[in-house]
Amino acid sequence: MKRNESRKFDPRSLLGILALVALMATALAFLVYEGRGSGVRIAGTAAVVLVIAYLASGGLGQLDFFRSRRFFRGSASTVYTITVIAILVVINALASQTNIRWDLTQEGMFTLSDQTVAILRELEEDVHITAFFPEGSAISEEVDTLLTEYQYYSPHIHVRFVDPEREPAVARQYEVTRIYTTIVESGGQKRAINAQNLYDLSGYTGNDPSEIHFRGEQTFTRTIMQLTQNIEANIYFITGHGEADLYGEYSSLRAYATGEGYTLRQWNPGRDGDIPDEADIVVLAGPTRDLHPREAENIRDFVDRGGRLLILAGAAPGDEGRFPNFDSLAEHLGVAMRSDAVADPARAYYMDAFSPVPRMDYHPVTSNLIDSELLVVLPLTRSMYALDDYSGEYEANRLLFSSPEAWSETNMASPSPSEAEASGVLPLGFAVSRPDGEADEEAAEGESGEPVAIILGSSAFLENDLFGFQGNSDLFMSSLQWLMDRPELIAIGPKRPVPRQVFLSPDQGRLVFYGGTLALPFVVLLVGGVVWFRRRNL
Repeated sequence: MKRNESRKFDPRSLLGILALVALMATALAFLVYEGRGSGVRIAGTAAVVLVIAYLASGGLGQLDFFRSRRFFRGSASTVYTITVIAILVVINALASQTNIRWDLTQEGMFTLSDQTVAILRELEEDVHITAFFPEGSAISEEVDTLLTEYQYYSPHIHVRFVDPEREPAVARQYEVTRIYTTIVESGGQKRAINAQNLYDLSGYTGNDPSEIHFRGEQTFTRTIMQLTQNIEANIYFITGHGEADLYGEYSSLRAYATGEGYTLRQWNPGRDGDIPDEADIVVLAGPTRDLHPREAENIRDFVDRGGRLLILAGAAPGDEGRFPNFDSLAEHLGVAMRSDAVADPARAYYMDAFSPVPRMDYHPVTSNLIDSELLVVLPLTRSMYALDDYSGEYEANRLLFSSPEAWSETNMASPSPSEAEASGVLPLGFAVSRPDGEADEEAAEGESGEPVAIILGSSAFLENDLFGFQGNSDLFMSSLQWLMDRPELIAIGPKRPVPRQVFLSPDQGRLVFYGGTLALPFVVLLVGGVVWFRRRNL
């Protein structure tokens, strides 16, 4: 009878347990919050109240309990628990003070490129980054993870996240009108980065989120370089000859390139005169009428003085002799353009033979596209070839070429490979450089010399409906970066997670299902029941 009475529940025991838990919580809160914060005060107050209540209830008067085997065994369990918690707290505290990290992802999703690390370690002035993202959003977490790495490599990087809905005054101060905008400031200058510049949506079909690729590192690193190294990039698009309009069919390109820190302007030579000295790159995008001889001469002089040129041609089937001044620009650089439209049924975009998907030679402009396995489509493209008898100062290296089944078509109404001007592998793009005479013998072909021009057979691939196709925008941006002689930025590609799938047989599937839903919970309950039964009979 006495045995049963000794096992009756005593409220004072519960009070003692609660007091002990409160003391442990106080110690843990003190370590975590370093003696500060409301958590320490609340836990400490609760512990004091419970200890006083336990003492007032005569809890220490249960001397028989303190002498019993149950007390000593229970005390040992408590000591073990406290020891484990203390060890975990110490490990966590040491880890928070140590900047050692491992990126266990196969793609290096959380590892900065060598180019970015080198740029960050050479920073000599502060860079302030203010991100206006809603709290808890997926984009916010991804950008926060990236910028934390930036701060690790440079003490000059200062990051602040602002929820524009909770702090609208700060958003107005920075003239931010859209969420997911990031302001980067340094040396009295600032740049705005929007969400479009942080993600590569070229392969997104609207179904699989893994098709969205994060390219924040490339964007932030380029912006930091532009602000801290005074890199200006003024790009002038020639108009007046039926070229593509930056505010029309090239509006997506304009918005994207502006977000990347480039300054894009339209320039009509007949109205505005000669190309200004501040121009870094001149773009000729799909003229439908020929240049005036003086305009062509002005562009040639611009290139010979060290300016950079991007020629985006366009199909001209049967128009031989119609664009002599435009074609002369390419010939001045060592490239001859055919008056044709390339048909390539073996590598066609949605079975449209006049929208080839070209192959690529390895070059700084195309290296990231090749490594990332991104395709480019060149609708209505002209073919071209390097002049054999060229005696000028430039060197042309092939970038893009068709399949062996392609041909040069001069009559799109009745295409026929048998009557083609040329067939087989047709060059569709060249990179032109000025050899410096000191090229490294081990350098790959086309990687030495000073960048001068990019000549591509198509201008339609940058129009709004195709700008987001796989590597189209990347080809354009890589061309600009190469012409600006910034190869380190070309090498920084978007992070592309590789989805990994596990395929199970029906038997394996049943094993996983029943093992996880029945067997494992049963084992946990069984072990818990055995422990409870043994402790009950102590």
